Amino acid sequence: MRTALKLLRIKHGFTQDGMAVRLGYSRNQYQRIENGVQSVTLKFLVALCNAFGISLDEAKELTKRDNSKKAESDCETR
Repeated sequence: MRTALKLLRIKHGFTQDGMAVRLGYSRNQYQRIENGVQSVTLKFLVALCNAFGISLDEAKELTKRDNSKKAESDCETR
């Protein structure tokens, strides 16, 4: 989700700090989620959907797209 999350955030003009505050997370927690270090929780997804006006299904699609890109990348490096 990290690539899609970053692109979505930038497209809507949010900074990482601004997103963290808007979603109720610390800047560090938000950065860890955006960078793929920390797992995404349902609470985070719901807050994200509310912040961007997207459905949970749309958020899940963003996750699928990033995961499939990562899988493709992993296969290419092997």
